[in-house]
Amino acid sequence: MTDARKYPNRWRIAIFGTLLQVCLGTVYAWSFFQKPLVSTYGWSNSQVAWTFSTAICCLGLAAAWGGMNLAKIGPRKLAMAGGVMFGMGYLVAALALRMHNLVVLYIGYGVIGGAGLGLGALLHEEPGRAAGSLGASPGRDRAGPGGGLPGAGRRLADSSGPAVRPGAHPGG
Repeated sequence: MTDARKYPNRWRIAIFGTLLQVCLGTVYAWSFFQKPLVSTYGWSNSQVAWTFSTAICCLGLAAAWGGMNLAKIGPRKLAMAGGVMFGMGYLVAALALRMHNLVVLYIGYGVIGGAGLGLGALLHEEPGRAAGSLGASPGRDRAGPGGGLPGAGRRLADSSGPAVRPGAHPGG
């Protein structure tokens, strides 16, 4: 096996890993949509807040499961599954809003999206193991930025919440 086949294109992995983390980081914009959801759909503040709480709970459960199975399943498959599930969670959440159905919102954004977030976050939370397994970080055959770029992408998305609604603050 040649070096080109043994070690995948690190820049491609770094770019897609970073894009995944930017998408996953959008979960933290939830607080900016809290008030509009309450006023538009007539749900209480605590009912709407349970959506985010469910997502974070499912993030933890899925990340724990994914971490235990990372070596067996592989980081690529877990990251792909996480990204697909997170996107599907957004789609189900959009359907829930169209239907004015809070339970479907919990299932879509909370359970499906949260589980996807947990699986996809493994690239960010476990950069040494996950990115190393992808052949994108230091420790394989040479040092590189692949392990750090996804984390930077996640932090970029985490900090971009105010861009959603300038002048707004979380929960307010």
